[in-house]
Amino acid sequence: MDRPGEGEGGGRATTVESPSQQVDVEVAVRRYLGRLAVRYTPLLVVGLALILVLVLTPPVTVKNNSRAVGAGALNGDATGTGAAATGGSAAPAAAAGTGAANGPAGNTAARPRQVALAAGITPPAAAGSAGVTRSGVRCGPGVRQVPWSVYAPTCVPTYTGNNGGVTAHGVSGDTVLASFRRTGSAEEKAAYAAVGAAAPGTDDQYLHDLRTYVDYLNKNYELYGRHVVVKDFTGQGDNLQEDQGQDLAAAQADAATAHDLGAFVDITQSPTLASTQPYEEGLAQEKVVNIGAIGLPQSWHEQFSPYAYSYR
Repeated sequence: MDRPGEGEGGGRATTVESPSQQVDVEVAVRRYLGRLAVRYTPLLVVGLALILVLVLTPPVTVKNNSRAVGAGALNGDATGTGAAATGGSAAPAAAAGTGAANGPAGNTAARPRQVALAAGITPPAAAGSAGVTRSGVRCGPGVRQVPWSVYAPTCVPTYTGNNGGVTAHGVSGDTVLASFRRTGSAEEKAAYAAVGAAAPGTDDQYLHDLRTYVDYLNKNYELYGRHVVVKDFTGQGDNLQEDQGQDLAAAQADAATAHDLGAFVDITQSPTLASTQPYEEGLAQEKVVNIGAIGLPQSWHEQFSPYAYSYR
């Protein structure tokens, strides 16, 4: 007599997962990742704030050894100032003349630099200088932009003047447009409907919370005369299929839609994880900054630099 779990030939029986079991597993994994996404939404917004502080600081031209480069460049130029690491203002840091860690050989030490503002641009006040911030905090040395967090950047007095107007795709003189792709998987929605209250929140619920955080960002962080606007859209892609390497053309089409909406940055990271690796790669190819990649290696981020960012 065969022992339990063995077939006639004495081999152990093989268990084959049914399609419904596979869907159950996918739902469980996405439910867990969805809880993480909701938990880290404030971190996403803070990360967005630091990126915007770095990128939107009124542009300057830095001359060093007869090479003119943009200070505080998004892609971490070799002669940049390291503002991304500190959360500080790019222009004041450039004036300080701090060499970047990844600069060319012989250029890592601090050197005096000549800083020239683009014609007509109003320079920002130096971080930590006297004044009152957008958040209402009296600024000074060692004071944070928002006093309740030790991770906030050093305070910057409220900016007034000419910020340069249109400085990048999706960035005007008064707005920065962020796109959000809604979930497009019918299979996933059906699975969530089946589990009822155990399913993650809807895109509408997530967008409500996200816009609440973005409103807080607009009121308290220095964006140099601009504010962030979130524009959502329903794409063609199916995020479950994209996760399995299918329907990649639709992911690329959705990335193009985000670009055509005028997005500077895409912040799709809902509880249903509508942001997938193919979609994010498409965004990078469209030169749209994206924040959402989870579990992808450093080499991937380097490949799609300076447009791909993650929570980690």
